[in-house]
Amino acid sequence: MTNNRKVGLVSSFDVLCGNATFSEALAVGLSKYCTVERIELPASLQKKHDERRIDDLVKKIKELDSVNFQFEMGLYGPSPWCAVRNAKKMIGAAKVASVTMHRIDEGELDIIRSFYNAFKARGIRFAIRQTAGRLVRSSAGHYYVSLLRFLEKRRATVIVHTYREQKLAEEIAPGIKCVVHPIVWPEFSLKPVDVGSIGFKNNYPVLGLFGFVSEYKNFEMVARSLKNLNFNILLCGSTHPMAPNYGRLSSAQSPSYFRRLSNVLSESAYAGRVVNILGLSDDEFASYMRAVDIVCVPYLETGQSGSGIASMALQYGRAVLFSDTHCTTELARFLNQKPIVFDCDSPISLTSALERVLREYKTLRFDGYDFQSQIELYRMALNHFPSER
Repeated sequence: MTNNRKVGLVSSFDVLCGNATFSEALAVGLSKYCTVERIELPASLQKKHDERRIDDLVKKIKELDSVNFQFEMGLYGPSPWCAVRNAKKMIGAAKVASVTMHRIDEGELDIIRSFYNAFKARGIRFAIRQTAGRLVRSSAGHYYVSLLRFLEKRRATVIVHTYREQKLAEEIAPGIKCVVHPIVWPEFSLKPVDVGSIGFKNNYPVLGLFGFVSEYKNFEMVARSLKNLNFNILLCGSTHPMAPNYGRLSSAQSPSYFRRLSNVLSESAYAGRVVNILGLSDDEFASYMRAVDIVCVPYLETGQSGSGIASMALQYGRAVLFSDTHCTTELARFLNQKPIVFDCDSPISLTSALERVLREYKTLRFDGYDFQSQIELYRMALNHFPSER
């Protein structure tokens, strides 16, 4: 039964991405208890600063009893400085605020040493590319520090997805109220899917790769590793709609990652073994996860707090195989047993892990966490009494 409390959720509701899907699930779950207002962050904010749009959002936020902000740096502005400035302005306008931090970047401790180690490992081009990325994250880390200290003073409840992020937040802002809950999805009504009828030309086991296709997803390594193995591949993914090359042709000289992956899977060795499906709804997406023999989550480490795809795989997949990253290590702390993992840069490790999954896999599940416990956490974060400001 709903009450008269008006609660806001600030997120990217109009963009087909994990954040938007997760936020919509929260909105539906919370609507059983209160009136929920979806406050949409326009995609244009990711490209340019728009003071008028920010003022419109602030006006809506002031009208509500409490507001949760789904925070990813790129959703709130075209640069870290602008994003945090906008976020502070919106959060400061809320009577009661909670903020879900989907990642927290910390500053790079030693850029010179990082460059030297990367140069020794893989040469000058790799060292330059990796160091440039770390410089960006180092800059972003400074603004995460600023935001967390603001939230500490604001006495907002901060929700993170791993104990690693909780520890980091409390080191930056010792007085912050920070709580942990893994990403968990509602129980969709799953329709049976016969993957054998969607285009495969054999009866090999089916390995599923799910999510928007980008380099850090590491799908190409998995595809190349399966080239001479008796496995089919179901790819449920495409270019992210916010990617610069979305809806455009990439050139032969500088192909997109999706083009590179497609070129690999177009080789004759994969004939009759690959199906790519796009445009699935949330429940269809989960149904295909349930249908494949193994869901593979081969992502590279990017410092992310949690993975929506990994959580969906755990809830809906029959068997799940993870790359060995810090994110996977953190996720494992919420599970009933250790997952089977493989080294994200080793085809041999992947092959061995696949054999283990087929031979000895035991069902993984969240231990003590479900969608309802997540909703209860958000209710607590949104309903506590406003602090003096």
